[in-house]
Amino acid sequence: MYGTTEIGVVLVNYPGASDYVVKPGSLGKPVPGLELLVHKADGSPAEPGVVGELMLWRHSRWETTKDLARIDQDGYFYHAGRADDVIISLAAPKLSS
Repeated sequence: MYGTTEIGVVLVNYPGASDYVVKPGSLGKPVPGLELLVHKADGSPAEPGVVGELMLWRHSRWETTKDLARIDQDGYFYHAGRADDVIISLAAPKLSS
């Protein structure tokens, strides 16, 4: 299962489903009704095996997940790292004495 805080779960495996093969190491396939692609730096769709930015079609446009991925010949997605090095975290508030 894969998703982000901003977009929710978008890729899943379906263990136990008779018509679905779980591939070890993969994030799975898109949730029904969603369209995801891996885009190269020029914005065009990446060929199977090519690492690019994982994008989601939503609100009539491609939105970034800020993650890198590749897709295989069978349409399974694989995580390949972050597209940026930014991780946002909030510091715990200081307690007064």
